[in-house]
Amino acid sequence: MKCDFLYVWVALILCLPFSLLAENGPGGIGNTDGNTNLTLWLKASGLIETLHHGSPVGKWTDLSGKGNNLLALTPDLPKLNTNVPGGFIGVDFNGNQWLQTPVPMNDFNLGEATVFMVMAGSHSGALAALAPASAGDEMLLYDYNMIHLSTETDTETLMHPCIEEIPSHGRRVICAQFGQGLNDMQYFVNGAASGLDTQTEGNPVPFGNSERRFTLGQRDLFLPEDFLEGTVLEIIVYNDILTEEERRAVEEYIRCEYAIPSASKCMDFTQEPCEN
Repeated sequence: MKCDFLYVWVALILCLPFSLLAENGPGGIGNTDGNTNLTLWLKASGLIETLHHGSPVGKWTDLSGKGNNLLALTPDLPKLNTNVPGGFIGVDFNGNQWLQTPVPMNDFNLGEATVFMVMAGSHSGALAALAPASAGDEMLLYDYNMIHLSTETDTETLMHPCIEEIPSHGRRVICAQFGQGLNDMQYFVNGAASGLDTQTEGNPVPFGNSERRFTLGQRDLFLPEDFLEGTVLEIIVYNDILTEEERRAVEEYIRCEYAIPSASKCMDFTQEPCEN
């Protein structure tokens, strides 16, 4: 009897750490208990629990466990779209709307971030911004580029040639990784790296260790050309730079979740069969 009890006790000790290490974030990266690097997780499909097609979206609930919900701060609201081609659900922005975390997030004390945006169809304007309460020191993701912005005249920009290769009716996952220092950006579309050189203007400086708000569909300057036109299916944000293995795990989750087609030449997925 004592041997049996000892065996069970040892087995529990050995197995417990593995169960604690299991992560339930996108692709198994990060946890939804609010205590990991997963800082923001938004899924349009989750909105159908309370909304229907055409409903205005005034609040987009964060699934990361950190409570970083996006709110509408103006009367003009994006709309839920349950008829995205392929049978998917998204949030439509018409070029006049934006959502934002009303309180700056204190998770970006390393000056780093990895941002995934899952888009359907063509899009233009500012996809997302991670910035302090005022303009400057911004991590920006636009339709064809990502920008390390110190001031309006001091920037580093990295473009990606693959976005134009994707059919306008297609779906794509865009990943932007921002390092704190200069010339420390990585840009992926459907898993394929940009391959282009960073373009520098003025004298940008490293990112500060700042609290940052996440703005979807605009920047804090609210210029007309910055508003997003497009359909967003999902957003995932981490407060550090994921390893290549981690990034690919999240991209693989997205590829299978949204049946991203493999016809484009701008593609670098594993192409492993998706689990049902």
